[in-house]
Amino acid sequence: MTAVIYDHDRKQIATDSRLTRNGQITSDSSIKYIESGGRVYFFSGSVSDMARSVEILDSSINGDVAGIKSPVDSGVIFYDKGNAFLAGICDDGAVWEEELFCNMGNGSGSQWALAALDHDKTAKQAIKYAATKDAYTGGLTRVFDVIKGRFIRG
Repeated sequence: MTAVIYDHDRKQIATDSRLTRNGQITSDSSIKYIESGGRVYFFSGSVSDMARSVEILDSSINGDVAGIKSPVDSGVIFYDKGNAFLAGICDDGAVWEEELFCNMGNGSGSQWALAALDHDKTAKQAIKYAATKDAYTGGLTRVFDVIKGRFIRG
């Protein structure tokens, strides 16, 4: 899995880069986000479902989801036009999205990251803390500034 966290106070989304398979670390430099149509999607769950999830979510913008019956295994927090959203895809292909007005997390390490935010840690510090508790969270931490619409360097 992974950890994706939205820090509402600082308006930042952060994610780790650990990739695992069958309990084994296969990469600590995986990219767990996709930029598409002005949005940036951050994923937890199956990496193989990331592209399909974006295809379905992008289609929902135009109302083109009729007949999509492709369950995907991924949690999504995304950026669009200066705001952060939580999204999901139901088994019947229906898409739901909601703007976030509080801290939110997805993935196996998210509960640890959310706890760190509760103790005034930044999004980056929260992901790093989650990596000390969750075996499926680790590697590089990438942070996206929702207000500026870009990744934070360093």
